[in-house]
Amino acid sequence: MDLKELILDVNSFLLESVLFYLFLLMLAVWLLQGTAVNGIKRILRNIHRRNNADDDDAIPNTEDYDLMSDSEEATNRNYATKAINPRLKYNNNPDEMMMILRNQMIKLAVTGRSCTGKSTFINLVRDVDDGEPKFAKTGLGDCNMKPTEYEHPRNSLITLTDLPAFGTDTVTKKMFLESIDLSVFDFVLIFFDSVIMEDDLWIAKQLQALGTSYCFVRSKNDLEILHAKDKCDMGKTEIEVVNEIRKTIEISNHRGLKGSRLFLISNIKKYFHIGDIGPLFSFIAGKLPKDKRDALLFFLPILSPEMIENKFKMLLERIKFISLRAAVVSAIPVPFLDTAINIYLVKQEIKYYIEIFLLDKEYVAKVPNVKKRHLSEKHLDAIVTSGLASTAKIGMAVILSQADSLIPVIGTAIAAKATSVYVSAFLSNALLEMKKDAIAVYAHYTKY
Repeated sequence: MDLKELILDVNSFLLESVLFYLFLLMLAVWLLQGTAVNGIKRILRNIHRRNNADDDDAIPNTEDYDLMSDSEEATNRNYATKAINPRLKYNNNPDEMMMILRNQMIKLAVTGRSCTGKSTFINLVRDVDDGEPKFAKTGLGDCNMKPTEYEHPRNSLITLTDLPAFGTDTVTKKMFLESIDLSVFDFVLIFFDSVIMEDDLWIAKQLQALGTSYCFVRSKNDLEILHAKDKCDMGKTEIEVVNEIRKTIEISNHRGLKGSRLFLISNIKKYFHIGDIGPLFSFIAGKLPKDKRDALLFFLPILSPEMIENKFKMLLERIKFISLRAAVVSAIPVPFLDTAINIYLVKQEIKYYIEIFLLDKEYVAKVPNVKKRHLSEKHLDAIVTSGLASTAKIGMAVILSQADSLIPVIGTAIAAKATSVYVSAFLSNALLEMKKDAIAVYAHYTKY
């Protein structure tokens, strides 16, 4: 690269930096202007109220004033932010993201006859193993004679309730409906054995009447595949075996299944790739509001490649907003204060990546060529430091991030642009690396 090309590149970078700074400046003015206008209207309303306070019979002439109600004011106060992006505030604050996700109450329920894999499924979704305190008891017969609620180990507001079997002398249908309010659940999974019985169709009709989302689930794919092998039916693939089961069930229950979804799964990890475990959770998520859907995706274990991809896309979407926030922080005219804040910001994002991909779980350590992550400050510092040291750009980024304290306006513009580019690149690389590790962990535990 000759001197002329270098000068052109520098000029181009400076121009982009100045334009980016002007954008940030206009954004700040817009938000402040909206706040000021609302403040003036609020003052006028208070003056109006005081002028009428001495006259009990005075009736305000609302036609003379352009005043907002409290709800309208609250709506307009956030208009500028929402106009830029409906979820800018949500995406631009990692701490708020965590707060929103952790405060979503999601109530799932499983119902059906005994020995259909309900308790095993509950343990699977919560990623709980036998011997752990929150393990749902499994075994022959109906272990639960009353509703049993199981909290998610990472978020107590996400619960799965194991409903008792109904239609028996112990729990009649009438007793079932009188003791359980099905409308409180966000989603209900109806587990069945070989075929869908009349009682399964009955509970589906109750849920339809309440407007509660549901689906039918059969969790015996692994047993059917093993049974086919025992019969030496080697001419059929695993997928063909599952498709035959699906066709038989749909034909035998065509009238009762109208308008309902059916999913065939296995609760055994090495059979996840056979059947509908991925589509099942995509269907459940699709029935939930946006924030609950994100929360469910955040806390679910890795059950399919599609789930890994969905987690990746959710986090990737946040990076541009995190980079924008880092750019704004870099404009702080105090040497190295902005750097400290942005390192903290990056550490928080890395922590979310580890949590969402479950790379802090003990079983990750058993996977070859995959490093188990930790959520301690020491290990987060090590991840960020090693990432920063792995690229020569960080030296220039740090220097440029301090330029705003040395060169007014232009220095701030350069710092904002450099920080935005670097944070985006760093987080994108870290996210992609953890996605690859999550895929490796899934492949390790689903292979034969």
